[in-house]
Amino acid sequence: GNPLLDELPLEVTKAEARERLGIDPATKVIALLPGSRPSELKRHLELFLDAGVRASALLRSRGALGDKETLLLRIALPETADLAAIESRLAAWKSGGGWNLDSSIVRVEVRQGDSAMVLRAADAGIVKSGTSTLEAALMDCPHVVAYRPGVLSSFIFKNFIRYDDPVGLVNLILRERGRPIRVAPEILMEEATSPRLAEEVVRFFMEPAVAAKQRSGFRAIRAKLEEGLHGKSPSQTAANLLLSWSRKGEK
Repeated sequence: GNPLLDELPLEVTKAEARERLGIDPATKVIALLPGSRPSELKRHLELFLDAGVRASALLRSRGALGDKETLLLRIALPETADLAAIESRLAAWKSGGGWNLDSSIVRVEVRQGDSAMVLRAADAGIVKSGTSTLEAALMDCPHVVAYRPGVLSSFIFKNFIRYDDPVGLVNLILRERGRPIRVAPEILMEEATSPRLAEEVVRFFMEPAVAAKQRSGFRAIRAKLEEGLHGKSPSQTAANLLLSWSRKGEK
């Protein structure tokens, strides 16, 4: 189990999510989840924005975004984020060129405290590695996992840890022959560039089979998390187990 099964509005449909967020059903949407901690936002916010703008240009040039269509980039932030600081950075990014932001092709909006609804409403996402990747899976949002650590962390990771398995939670739940199954693509460290992220997220629009395969993995993940719960809450099940063990200890 996982507490996200209790916390997320899993039964909300894409149409309902869009209605709640005021998004037109025909609009193409990419959800951007750059993280919650200041250090994560520092490294990912502009990177994800640049990737989203590049994706809009690619979609237009490849015919997936019509001449009169606009791609919506929805930035989903936690309640703890400093919204004023984020909006200031967003304004600076736009004034600095925003990769030649063209409002006729792409528009950017910020949401706070409703990442699950943003993910459900989106067609695809760029998601910082962490719990958010599992949230995206449970909300059925095809996405690419990204993470750009600091220079020291990257050096330690590559030269001392030398870990080859996935890092995104979405890629650590399903296993085959003892090895994790990569459900979502991961682009990490120096490979996490805006052109690379843009190309990866555009695939969900251009290649329906890619999105369908990932969604199939999402269904398997949910089934795995619900395994053994028999329809009960995972949090309540864990609490009952703790109470049961404590009673045995008393005896």
